[in-house]
Formats: sequence, structure tokens, C-alpha cells
Amino acid sequence: MTSNEVGMMLRTNRREFIFASVATASGFILGLRPTNVVSDTGAASRIREQLAAYLEIREDGSIRIVTPQSEMGQGVYDSLPRVLADELDADWSRVEIVMPHANPLLANPRTARQVTADSNSVRDYFQHLRTLGAAARSMLVAAAAERWNVDAVECRTSKGWVLHPRTGRRLGYGELAKRAGELELPTEPKLKSAEELTLIGRAMPRRDALEKVTGKTVFGIDVQLPGMLTAVLRMPETFTGTVEPVDLLPALRMPGVVDAFIIDDGIAVVAKSFWEAKRAADALEVKVVPGSIQRVDDGTVRAALEEALASDMFVLANDPVSRKKPDIARVRSELASCEREAEYESPYLAHLTMEPQCCTALVTNERCEIWAPHQNPGDARALAAQLTGLPLDKVHLNVTFIGTGLGRKWELDTVRQCVQIAKRLPGRPIKLIWTREQDLRHDFYRPASKVRVRIGLNADGWPRAMTFRLAGQSLLRAKGRAIPDLADPTMTSSLIDAHYDVPYRAVEFAEVDLPVPIGYWRSVASSHCCFYRESALDEAAALARIDPYTYRRKLLSRHPRALAVLDAVARALVWDKPVPKNTARGIAFSSAFGTYCAHAVEVAVAGKISIRRMVCAADCGTTIDPDVVRAQLEGGTIFGLSAALKGGVTLADGGVVQSNFHDHPMLRISEVPPLEIIHIPSNAPPGGIGEVAVPSAIAALANAVSAASGIRVRGLPVIATM
Repeated sequence: MTSNEVGMMLRTNRREFIFASVATASGFILGLRPTNVVSDTGAASRIREQLAAYLEIREDGSIRIVTPQSEMGQGVYDSLPRVLADELDADWSRVEIVMPHANPLLANPRTARQVTADSNSVRDYFQHLRTLGAAARSMLVAAAAERWNVDAVECRTSKGWVLHPRTGRRLGYGELAKRAGELELPTEPKLKSAEELTLIGRAMPRRDALEKVTGKTVFGIDVQLPGMLTAVLRMPETFTGTVEPVDLLPALRMPGVVDAFIIDDGIAVVAKSFWEAKRAADALEVKVVPGSIQRVDDGTVRAALEEALASDMFVLANDPVSRKKPDIARVRSELASCEREAEYESPYLAHLTMEPQCCTALVTNERCEIWAPHQNPGDARALAAQLTGLPLDKVHLNVTFIGTGLGRKWELDTVRQCVQIAKRLPGRPIKLIWTREQDLRHDFYRPASKVRVRIGLNADGWPRAMTFRLAGQSLLRAKGRAIPDLADPTMTSSLIDAHYDVPYRAVEFAEVDLPVPIGYWRSVASSHCCFYRESALDEAAALARIDPYTYRRKLLSRHPRALAVLDAVARALVWDKPVPKNTARGIAFSSAFGTYCAHAVEVAVAGKISIRRMVCAADCGTTIDPDVVRAQLEGGTIFGLSAALKGGVTLADGGVVQSNFHDHPMLRISEVPPLEIIHIPSNAPPGGIGEVAVPSAIAALANAVSAASGIRVRGLPVIATM
């Protein structure tokens, strides 16, 4: 079977991969330019191209909408198409959702990159998709008005129809689509009013729910193609180790094995099934050169962080309000009578996605087709073109459902490996699957860091000045995007929260050069910075002899949305109610990704940590589906608790000690505390919701454990302090 035949088979399957940028025999994609279309220029031309990539209206009135972002459980699969469909005034029951593929026309309208990260899906696509839907609706109305010879203002739309109320006439979108695509496209189409929206803001059944719970959803690991082979790797267990050439005949002689060879990261064994490939790979006598960092362990990492903290080599971060570097001399002078200096630390964290790394690729002399559960399809496609030597338009990357992303499936390593293997066996689809052990030991980890906090209080106990000096690796440098003479925002951006009223403040970043592979992890800088900041504020409140909730209320008094989430969790937990011995409450606030979030938790500490109850409140602005918001707040909270209680990998001899869930457990269902979610409605612009609950869940738990035990939690996981 040729690559074109395989691609055609997949693209005609309703649940799988359709390239929606070409006309089909069944209808017309609204937005394409026929030969007699009016001449578009500038913005109108761009909108027309994007409509062709997003939207297909068929002659029978059915509609296909491409979701531009990767679906990894956060709900964008149908949330984003609902935005376009609502402005289009489509019949939602007749809308088919199409998974994305690597296509610049689907790129983020703000960043011009096709990536799913930074909780930006709804934030960045919301207005863009409304505009596209409104433009298409306007063109359909214009086509109907032309046919009826009436003014367009006399027409209205309803669930896939254009209506003319005065005469009772109506025309379906399918009847109008071809002519609509030939008309002039509005550059600033009129959007619906809030009262006219019927899909946005409502809780609705998710389109992907039934197939997920019945096992029909095609995740990356589920891709099946005719003639497909499966590849397994033998990789060194150290970060910089390499595999020496070995005798591959023992593997090649085993049942089902097709080929075995060395690639950049180790040895690839290709067989007819996963288990045949794995047995053959395990049978190899692999010789590993450990590399230059075999002595890197937890001790050397901690020593490097402490040395950086003690050094005077640092760069400043921009203040979150002024966007300028602070006057560090003035800030330090205000700290002359410093009341508290404290240090905190956080470990390297693995992603532990439920679906291990995987990718499928088919390479021929003319074409490369990839199926990947990926958050960064644009860059992955470009890499595949580079590896194969093919023009970019001959490389197609289909994004499958992702069985948990968390930032790990942003990286390009698995796509690179899979394409390298597929090049060796042209014309055969190759699916590469990592084992769980490889997934844990070859991750791109959330960087470890250590911070020194200095707080100066005024006569009434309120913070007058604060400085944070954070030591750690630079994520941006690791990704080739370092900003000269500026603290890495992906490591420091949440240490100072703009909503807290602290007159003098500064963040210093002491970069550490360590060879541990690092990457983006759910909530990025906020995951550790919120723990550092909220712990320091609790210590300051204790020095001032002021309740920590009251302390934060005063510091947030100028920001009603921030106060609302803080008050909501305190009220729900009945903050002032007395608690038994060895029991206490903790509270924390976080603002990130355009969303306000707070947690309050009650814990008992008597030999072990017992979480009695937890409350999370969030204001994420305009909401597409409140049920999706609740689900993400629940998931983020549990993910944060798991990291706070059990997270962290151990380094020894240049690699990670842990290998699977038996020695790196995650929070189990039986360990999840009673959890209340409070979604505060808002008409503000949409904020991100997939990551915002992680940071304050960690910080609130640490503060509660500190209060209940009388021992300040200065490092994570919290059990390490006890």
C-alpha cells in the first residue's frame, strides 16, 4: 500500500484524519476562491484562507469544523468548534468535528505558531473563531438576500438556515454555500450579542466523551494501518550516555523481527508486534558509554543550586506591573531592616503521562505522513521535512487524541526517532512505542530550583519590600530561546504577583548550568513560584501575628476578582471555625493564564498527613462550558496534590533512579480528599483553565501542613520536611 493510499483511507474515516483545505465531491468548502470570486486584499484574503482551513459546508447542509488545537483532555476538541458554530448559527447536531493537522492556517492568531501550550487555546482562539463564524454567516446571509432580491438586513439566521421573516422564505446553508464563497468577505463582521449566543456559556455533553469511555477513541498509541510494523528502542539509562555498536544478530533471528539498527538515541528493533520487538530488544547485550555526567546526582544538583544562590552572578526580572527592571539598589535599601530570610526548594518533576511516548510514520521518496499525539505539530512537521529532505508540502502530520500531554508532548524527540526509523523501511508504516520505564527515565523534567526570600515589614507588619533570588536551569535557554540580560520568565514569572500590594520588590535569577534535560511542565513557572511566594507570605503573616487569610485580603484589596476567589474558598471552608488538635487550614492565591484561582485546605498531621477537605475557586472570565471548567479545576487540583505529596525524581549516576509507578506513585482515587469547586461567573475576556489550579493547590497544602505540624515546609514533596 502506498502512502497516498494509506492517507486516503484515513482521511475518509469519520473519526480520524481529514485535510479540510481541499474541495470534496460532496460539497463546497466555504472560503475557497473560485475563478469568478471578487478580489480580496489584506485581511479579507487571510480570513478567506482560514475559513477554508477551518470550515466545510456541504450541499446537504452538514458541516465540518476543524478544531485547531490538540485535544489532551482539556476539552478543546468540541469547545473551540462550538465558538465558530455559535457565531455561524449552525445546527450543532449536524456539525462534524475534525481533528487538526499541521497547517499554518490553523496557527495561534496571537503567536503565529501551531502549538497547544500555556493554557492559550480559548484565550487566543476565542475572538478569532467568533470572527470566522460571523464572517461565514454574513456571506451566507448575503447569498440568500441576493437570491431573494431583498436587503440583507431583512434576513436572519437560525440553526443552519437563512430566514426571511417578512415572506416566510428560508434557505439552508448547504444551498447557499457555493454562492456565498464567491461573494466579498467582510473584514469586520458583526458578532452576535451575548443574548444571541446559544452554544457558548452552556454545559453540554462533550462530543468525545462516549467514544473515550467505550474505548473507540484513536489516541496516538491506538493508530493501526495496513502493513504496520512496531518499533521499540534500547536506550542508555543516563542523560548523556550512548550505545556502542553491538551484535544485532540475536535480535534479528527472533520471531517477528524485521530489522534492528542503531539510531541517534540507541538501538531500534522493528518487528510485527510490540511484544516481539520488545523481547528482541531486551535480548541484546547492549554496551553503554555513560557519558560525561555519570556522577551527577541529587547532591551535585543541590550543591550547584546553593553555589548559585551564594554567588553575585544574577539577572533581574521585569516587574509584572511596570514591565521594567526594578531599581535593585532602592529595593535592597528598603530591606535594610529585613524581618525574615528563608530558603525553599523544589525537585525535578517527571510528567508521567498516561500514554507513554509514541508516534507513527510512513516515509517514501515522495511523501512523509505522520500520526502523532503532539502539542507542537508545526515544529514537528518542519523537523520531519528536514530529516527526510522532502519539501514541507510533502510532509503531513495528523494530530491524534493525546493521552495526557502536560507539556511532555511538546518535545520533538519521539517524532525524530520515528521518522529516522521509518526512513530505513520506506513504504511501511512504523509505530514507535516507548516503555513506561523509558518514559520516566528519558523525560524532559520540570527544573529543580532553590530560592532565597527576603521580606522587610513596616511597623504594622505589612510587607514593604520583598526580594526573591531563584537558582535553577533556564528553560528558555534549553529550548534555544534565551532572552539576553533578562531573568527567564518560564522560571521566575510568578514569584512576584502583580495583585499583591508590595511597594518595593525584585526578582533575581541565578542560572545554573546542569546537563539534566528539562522541559515545560503543567503550569510552568507557577508550579514552583507560587509555592515559594505563598509560603513566604504565610511566614510574614506569622511574624506580624495576622491571620494568613486576613493578611492576603489586605494585600489584594485593590483587586475585586482576586478577592472574590480568596473569599470564596475561605467562606466555603468556614475559615474561622475552630479545628481539633494537630489540625489546621492553609490558603493560597494564584493568578496565571488570565485566570484568578485560590485554594483552601484542612489537614490533620499526626504521624501522617490526612487531607480532610479542600476547596478551589476560580474566575476564568467568559466561559464556553462550565462543566469543562469544573473538570479542569478538579484535575489540576488533584495533579497539584499528587506533585506536592509524591512528586520528584531521584538522580544518581547521571540518570533517574525511579522506573515506574511502583517507585514513583501518583495520587490514587482513594487518596483524593473531598473537593469542592466554585466557578465564579465573569464577563471578562476568557482565561486559561487547564493549568491554573495546580500552583495554589500545592501552596495551600504546604501552608496547611506547616500550620498543623508546626514545622515549616521548605521543600517538596511535603513529606520530605516532616
